[in-house]
Order: sequence, then C-alpha cells, then structure tokens
Amino acid sequence: MIQQITHYSQKTLRQMAGMLARAFHNDPLFQLAMPDEQHRTRTLPALLKLNLQYGLRFGDVYASAQNGLAIWLRPGENAITIPRALQAGMLLTPLKIGLSAVLRLGRLNSISELIHEQLAPEPHWYLFLLGVDPVSQGRGLGGLLLQPVLASADAVHQPCYLETNNPSAVRFYQKLGFVIAAERQPTLSNPCLWAMRRESR
Repeated sequence: MIQQITHYSQKTLRQMAGMLARAFHNDPLFQLAMPDEQHRTRTLPALLKLNLQYGLRFGDVYASAQNGLAIWLRPGENAITIPRALQAGMLLTPLKIGLSAVLRLGRLNSISELIHEQLAPEPHWYLFLLGVDPVSQGRGLGGLLLQPVLASADAVHQPCYLETNNPSAVRFYQKLGFVIAAERQPTLSNPCLWAMRRESR
C-alpha cells in the first residue's frame, strides 16, 4: 500500500536511509562520488538520510512500508535553496561523507541544475529521488510509488521531470511515459546523465 508520509521517527528515518543506500549502492553517480566501496557502504546512508529529511520538510514523500519511497518537489519549489538546506541539515554533508565526495557530487549537480533549468522552465513536478530495496525490485513497486503524483500532474496538465545516471532506470521511466530530453556525459570519467520529461496525459 502506497502512503504519503509527512514524518518519520528517528529510528524509521535511519531504516529508510539504509534501504535507500542499498538501492543506490551501485548507482554510477555514487560510485563516482565515493569510489571506495567500504567508504560508500559506511557513508551513503547518512547522505540519503539528509535527502530524505529535505523531502519530508519541503516535498511530497510516498512510501510502501520500508520497501521503497519516492520524493517529489512541487511545481515552483524545485530549487534546493540554502535556507531550506540548512533546515534539513544538508550543510552537514561534508562531515557525513567527506569533502572530496561532496566536491565530486557538486560538480555533477551543477551540470544537472543547468540542464534542469533549460529543459523544464515552466511549473513542473520534479522527481528528486526514487528508491526501492533491491529485494523488492522488479515487482512494479517503483511505478506504484510514482502513480499518485503522475495522476495529480495529469489532472492539472503539468509535466514531470527527472534526471538519472542509471541506464536501466532510463528504460523503467520510459515505460511510465517519460522521454529522454537530453543526454550528457561531461567527460569520459563521468557517468552519463539522462534528463527526462513526461508530458501530462
């Protein structure tokens, strides 16, 4: 059952961050940012906990028990501002994952932000994060997690937008009506970035 979540206890927040870390452990973006696997295993839950805290404060979070969740940022509220990042604790990121990982993520995020501004200038829903526990993948849960917002966007004729660095995720999103709006690979050592849009139906 998919539920909209507005609050987690600290215990559940840690559990959900752990689930997200398992989901994104082999994601090309985080492999680049944290190339040492042991370091990634140790620090990725802390990074994703900060992202989840941001989503709970400033976005819409949909979850299925502790098996998966989606974080959307609403139309007109897509930008992650410094005041909001402060409130969500995201400025502690260097202490959580290390400065070198932050710098690598920051370089790629700056490119993503520019592409986002160019390809989705109008009000739109932004998929900030979608993660499903590896043991629950391949059962349609990811699509179910996205359905509430996809339906809301269709009802008011607004597009949805996302970015991914995972080629298998591209195929998944295409099945849900997203199309590739841009494909970028800044350097050969960087993972490819796919920006995708879904027009309202």
